[in-house]
Amino acid sequence: MAEKNNIPIYPVSDYLLSPIEYQCPTFLFEFGGIPLDQMEKGIHQLMKCWGIPKSK
Repeated sequence: MAEKNNIPIYPVSDYLLSPIEYQCPTFLFEFGGIPLDQMEKGIHQLMKCWGIPKSK
């Protein structure tokens, strides 16, 4: 879903030397070189495409 919305995320497992059991999916959100205001927008877009409501 993130890829369809052009949101770059990567599984943490790509960066581990040995596997770890996770209770929930774990990922990295690509923040390199992104201004703070755009990071927040990207996080909200990801939440929207995953159906996670924005809390107030």
